[in-house]
Amino acid sequence: MRELKFRAFNPIENKLEYWSLNDLCYHAPDRPDLCLNEWQQFTGLTDKNGKEIYEGDILKNYYRSEKTIIKWDEKKAQYNIGGYFNETIEVIGNIYENKELIKE
Repeated sequence: MRELKFRAFNPIENKLEYWSLNDLCYHAPDRPDLCLNEWQQFTGLTDKNGKEIYEGDILKNYYRSEKTIIKWDEKKAQYNIGGYFNETIEVIGNIYENKELIKE
């Protein structure tokens, strides 16, 4: 997972403040002892049904009859959607809840 860093200008102290989402921890309401910090970013894209596509999603390309896992490509500085068009792809699961789809 790549580190997601942010910055914002603090006008009171007249300086930039830096932080990382990897440093943040979301505690589920029923599990205050559990830290959820494996953030998956929204790609800005949707599938043929209008469902948002996130890192870690498993897509089915109906035009090519193949699947792909959405990952960030460091060298190209983009998500590996593979040139798919929204009309031909569908989110069919994710790497956490649907591991059986990865093996197929």
